[in-house]
Formats: sequence, structure tokens, C-alpha cells
Amino acid sequence: MTEMETSGLDWFLMKQDGSTPVYILGSSWRTYPTYFQELHKVTVQKPKAIVNDLPTHFGYDQNRYINQSISDSGEIKSYLATNELIRQSDLAFPEEVQAARKHFLREDFSRLNCDTTVNKLYMNYEWELWMIDSVI
Repeated sequence: MTEMETSGLDWFLMKQDGSTPVYILGSSWRTYPTYFQELHKVTVQKPKAIVNDLPTHFGYDQNRYINQSISDSGEIKSYLATNELIRQSDLAFPEEVQAARKHFLREDFSRLNCDTTVNKLYMNYEWELWMIDSVI
């Protein structure tokens, strides 16, 4: 994890609504909350993480809004955490491998920024936290 990802996760752990699920890619969220608590001698609620369940292109290849692609959580609102690794995923693997992996293009992030069902809550240079509203 980079320093910017750590900074974003720290902010989220202190500000989150623990009853709201967070969509993430990757596994660092399983252990980081425990590390954070030990490091800072505080108690935080462990995030209600939905891991690796984001569709490729955030579902924009099939739906107009991201909430139409991830509405299976049953929640009215959910968080989405994105980072530089997700943004660079289309460059990390050869094209023949990308079809088998989840990947996100620059255009997908442009659509995410314009999606009316999403609000950006936090950002630094490598990490963002979004709030997705399931009601259009």
C-alpha cells in the first residue's frame, strides 16, 4: 500500500458509517483496520467490505449508471473505493489477458465522475471514496 492509499483508508476508517457497505478491489482491507487500531490505539468499526464484486468498466458497458450494476447489496447507499492501481489496470496486463480480468479504462473513470448516482466524498492523488445512491 502506498502512503496515499493509507491516508485515504485512515480517513475512511475514522469517518465511515459502518452500516454502509464499501465496494473494493483487493485484499488489504481485511487486515488494515486491525493494524490501524493497534497503531493509533483507537477502536474503529470494521468496514462492511464487498470485495472484488465490481463489474468490469464499473458496469458502464451495460448500464447507464453504476448503481444499476451493483444494486445487489440491498442497501440504499454504498461506498466505492478506487485507487491508482485500478486506474492503471488496463496498462498492467497484456490485452489478451485483460479480457479475463476486471479492468477499468480512463473513460470508465470519466463516466464515474459524471454519474449522477455517485458523489465523491474524499480524494487525494491516488485514492478516492465515492458514495453511491441506489435511487436515481
